[in-house]
Amino acid sequence: MKSKKIGVRESWYIFSIVMLSVLLMLSLYLFLQNPFVTNQPDRPGLPPVGTPLNISVDAAGSNAQSVFFHGSVLPQTFVPQEVKIILKPNQENAVARAKAVMFNEFGKQIPLALTTSSNWAAGNDGYYYCQEVLSANLMVDFVKELQIPAEEEGLNSANVYSIIFSIETLPQNANFEEIWKIN
Repeated sequence: MKSKKIGVRESWYIFSIVMLSVLLMLSLYLFLQNPFVTNQPDRPGLPPVGTPLNISVDAAGSNAQSVFFHGSVLPQTFVPQEVKIILKPNQENAVARAKAVMFNEFGKQIPLALTTSSNWAAGNDGYYYCQEVLSANLMVDFVKELQIPAEEEGLNSANVYSIIFSIETLPQNANFEEIWKIN
């Protein structure tokens, strides 16, 4: 039986198939290492970005909750992040303002681009102001999605960062424009 020699063309096809298989395996490995896929918390007690948050507040007070994300997440990626606010039972009607902040590894505050629901208006002070009055047990949508900051903001792919959602409320009859210094 005579063996047939593999020609240059066939060798090139085999080489191409092997290389494409290696690239496919590498892509699959990198995809599975993505924090959005693995969802392995690196900060005990903090949920990963994308986890829906329900933040309950009193009529006069504040509350905050955090989520984390890996610095390896692609910059300027839009991530679904549902944040809802609920006024606790037996509370008087209240007005609310909220913001989301994060800090880079040098302690510099990094601005976040948020997509909020239609009943929130952005103020000149970094806060978003709820356009409706909160009543007891009323759940109000705040954030729908957020944008991971740009590379220029000093994020390091080896670090894990927290995004803090902070909510402040005052009774509806309080002079909130004066207290919050709204122009």
